[in-house]
Amino acid sequence: MNLNGSGGYILLHRKLLEHPLMTQLPAAWFRIWIAILLRVNWKPGTWWNGTANVTVSAGSMVTSVEKLSKTSRASTKQTRGALAYLQTANIAAIKTTSHYTLITVLNWATYQNADEDEGKPKGNAEGEQRASQGQTEGKAGATIEEGKQGSREAENNT
Repeated sequence: MNLNGSGGYILLHRKLLEHPLMTQLPAAWFRIWIAILLRVNWKPGTWWNGTANVTVSAGSMVTSVEKLSKTSRASTKQTRGALAYLQTANIAAIKTTSHYTLITVLNWATYQNADEDEGKPKGNAEGEQRASQGQTEGKAGATIEEGKQGSREAENNT
């Protein structure tokens, strides 16, 4: 998959599976939310709006409803609905001007702090080594069982 030079990653918490964006609301709204997460700045920057520099903090992005609709493959009506929901639910702050929309993911730093992430494997290289050995042993066990089963099938066929 060619991502045209865009690199990096975001953290997605499994708890998102229980969120109304995933369980109750239109699927397009979830796509829009993921597009926002993937597009917001990972570090502060500035953007020239044609007359002045606009500060765009980490967790924020400058876009338009039309651009976000195109990125997420949703209609402009769906995009407007999703943005209204994100703002009402205090998930994102939306600032609209006549020329652009500034979207800020609230609590961005909290969600994307990899150092303090719950569910992250803890330990050192020794723990990682034990985990990989367990995977290897599990695979070997499966192979042995598959071999026994294959032998039984061969005996039954003769």
